[in-house]
Amino acid sequence: MEDEQKVMLGDVNYDGEITYEDSVLILQSDSKIITLNEYQKSVSDVNYDGTINYNDAVQILRYDAGLIKDFNWYN
Repeated sequence: MEDEQKVMLGDVNYDGEITYEDSVLILQSDSKIITLNEYQKSVSDVNYDGTINYNDAVQILRYDAGLIKDFNWYN
């Protein structure tokens, strides 16, 4: 791979940051507006429940707002 990027849980849009923009993509996918590619799917299930949906988007928004520090809050 030429420009190999570090895989970061929650970084759905590949920009190296976890922001509201990532949650928008998940919400669009959950609403069937877009289809996530395999990479996007692999980093979208931030609550580890096996489903990519609005709950994951909410966790990303909480992370972006500084309410949680990571996605291992349930452990």
